[in-house]
Amino acid sequence: MLLELALSPRAKVDVELLALSGWEALEAQDAEGALSAARRLIVLEPDDLSSLELFRVASIRAGEFALASTASLSLARFARGRRAHLLLTEAVELYLLSEDSPEGASELFEECAERGAFTPDTFRALSRRAEALDPEGQRERLSRLLSGLPEAHPLYKVAALELAFVEREHGNVRESRRWLERLGSSEALPVEALELSAELAII
Repeated sequence: MLLELALSPRAKVDVELLALSGWEALEAQDAEGALSAARRLIVLEPDDLSSLELFRVASIRAGEFALASTASLSLARFARGRRAHLLLTEAVELYLLSEDSPEGASELFEECAERGAFTPDTFRALSRRAEALDPEGQRERLSRLLSGLPEAHPLYKVAALELAFVEREHGNVRESRRWLERLGSSEALPVEALELSAELAII
């Protein structure tokens, strides 16, 4: 009843009532109702953290992972430290669960690269999604990232291998080999790198 009143097009918008109705809908397991309230709230108050949190939780419950990813990313921009890192990681994981918003890969990659919010697995998955949409742009993003990473960084070898694949796709065999060489001893290389090395050896 409260949700119906808050969402009525004839009702004067009461932000507090709308927020309360959204959280109550969520408690009642009405994810779609909560999401409807959250959508209206973020239009009215796009920078309100409580509204963004409702939007995030309701989107996850409703299985709208692309929306949830956007909400997590927005919240991360207001957060600091571990909270920001967790929200960015969540944004990537939610994005990768979605199938209907591929255009978000590049923006999300840039944000996570800037703030160091990657695991090796999410780095690879997001990089490949971004590359599929914009190969040249992702090549530039990887080059930029590697130019600022020390070789001892946990993501250095992951990023170097991704760039080796991108260069191979562009037909730049010499550059692909050069990045593979940065990975070090063949005994420690992942299978993908060994396969790429074997492929390049016969070109």
